[in-house]
Amino acid sequence: MKITCDVNKDLLPLYTEDILSDDSRLIVEEHIKTCEACDQELKQMKKELVLPVDKNVKPFKRIKKQIHKKHLLVSISSLLCLLLVLLLGMKGLNSHEKTIAFNDNILVKMEDGDLTAKLMGSEWSKFSLTSIQLNDDETDKNYVFFYLTHTSWDKLVSSSKIYSEVTLVYEDKGASDVEEVYYYTGDYRGISSKTEAEIREIMSESVLLWRKGDQ
Repeated sequence: MKITCDVNKDLLPLYTEDILSDDSRLIVEEHIKTCEACDQELKQMKKELVLPVDKNVKPFKRIKKQIHKKHLLVSISSLLCLLLVLLLGMKGLNSHEKTIAFNDNILVKMEDGDLTAKLMGSEWSKFSLTSIQLNDDETDKNYVFFYLTHTSWDKLVSSSKIYSEVTLVYEDKGASDVEEVYYYTGDYRGISSKTEAEIREIMSESVLLWRKGDQ
């Protein structure tokens, strides 16, 4: 079946898009075999369908660099937030003081002339100490009361291999004059003004850790 050039030009767009039926495709192909003008028209249409390839990759590299930079900033921000949370957590743990209960974990001894307390299993954070003088057998004798505190962080990292020391009374401050040392975790407010009977009561509530003559 022969067709005119006008009909063929109407069919060429459909031919290039590959949406003609097999019969119509054969008709177009038979026509362009004998028609130079239509053949050139088809070649021109095929050239127009080929899109140029942009070989400039710089924009893509720039976009990739921006994405990488963004991911890096997000990672750094996340790490800083994590560090801040950890620091705040450690600060909170270190700010909570708690009195250390006596559980055969505190030892007092005279060492090189100083009265020293050794805490086993933990680090102490603060200690409170009061020295009371009582008259026993017409002789003034000094009695020392103290307690230790630690933080929640100290408790968290406690270990049987850890021990810490604190000097209660130095030699030049009268360590040799101390008669006894007690571990007392009660109320220290106004303790120095209490009567002898009240001090004796406190002694009975405390743990005697050292007596003169002990090593």
